[in-house]
Amino acid sequence: MTENGILSAGSPGNWWAWAGAHLAPAKAPPAPAPVSPDPASLGGQHFSGSAHTVLQSRDIHGNVVVNVGARHGAPPDLVPWLGAVWQNCVDAGASVELRLLNSSERTLSAYLLCRVGAPDQSIALGTAARLRGTLPGGLPRLTAKPVLDQSRLSAVLEPFVPHQHGIVEIRKRLTAAHPTRRDARLPVLAAVTPLTGGATSWQEIWATLAAFPAPALLSVRLQPFRVGPGLRARLELWSDEFARLAVPGTPVNPTWPERPPPDRFAVPAAPLYASALQRYTELAFEIRVSLASSVAMSNDAAQLLASTISPARPGAGFTGDAPVIIRPRTPEHAMVAWRNITVLSADPIGPIAPAGFTDDAIGDVARALTTIADIHEAASVFRPPYPIEGSPTRFAG
Repeated sequence: MTENGILSAGSPGNWWAWAGAHLAPAKAPPAPAPVSPDPASLGGQHFSGSAHTVLQSRDIHGNVVVNVGARHGAPPDLVPWLGAVWQNCVDAGASVELRLLNSSERTLSAYLLCRVGAPDQSIALGTAARLRGTLPGGLPRLTAKPVLDQSRLSAVLEPFVPHQHGIVEIRKRLTAAHPTRRDARLPVLAAVTPLTGGATSWQEIWATLAAFPAPALLSVRLQPFRVGPGLRARLELWSDEFARLAVPGTPVNPTWPERPPPDRFAVPAAPLYASALQRYTELAFEIRVSLASSVAMSNDAAQLLASTISPARPGAGFTGDAPVIIRPRTPEHAMVAWRNITVLSADPIGPIAPAGFTDDAIGDVARALTTIADIHEAASVFRPPYPIEGSPTRFAG
């Protein structure tokens, strides 16, 4: 059984299907002529600054979905669209990926990909076909055209042979320290810095990828999931523990009433856990961000991507650090990293703990927080193309 342009693989009881759509920035509609308002209608109101009109229209012409926004300066707000993605994909067990591929013409091609798992092949194919048509519908300022050729989709999923030292992943920063309080209930204190770059321009990233001297790609995968009671309970326990350690403790010896001082690491980390407990309620995403090339890749592009996803805040300590760059440590890890890209998965490519610590010592909660995102963090990593007034597009139509 086949669907137009959809790939599938599996065995009885366990099937996967992949589909995609090509994305390109939409042309801005002509700006309407300015209209001078009737002063009498303004009453006592006064306005200053530049005005803009936002127009979001959705027209379907054949297989092309067009979403146009008239304001083309700041990045579009993707939170509403990501909420719709979560609703469409969470029960289908589907993952979504934004993929950017460079070319010898120094342009980029953008694709919105999806992967669906199902016990039956026909269900997987049908769901993938449905998502291919519906997911691009709310993306602002672009056109989306379904990929209807299987060989083309195969080339998008596996566009080149990667160099062993040409794959990196960008991950939320995990910082760890040994507790300074003797009454700490955790052998190691660890915290994860959230992502905060939702309003950052990606122009420099696009330019760097387009100018890369060899075949290269950017892969950003989101897997919608529901935060379950287990993770919520563990987050609450860790939040309570860090809050306890962040204030003076109970005197150890009744004859010596001096209270132990707050743990130095817990003081800045406690607000991160309190925030995580508030943010991770039900709607969440597993995330993976990968850069890959057919030649060895230095850290320059990866560092630019990390600082774009979540810019560092000088003076804020580890709570304001940018994400980290993770490289496969062995050829086997490199194979896993490339397979993550070709099949839209997110298997670990090595230890998560920072140098000097083990994954077991770090604990399950901190490890989990490095790979998940709330909807605003997801908007920091997922940036489809959009037009910029006064700038030529780098994306192929």
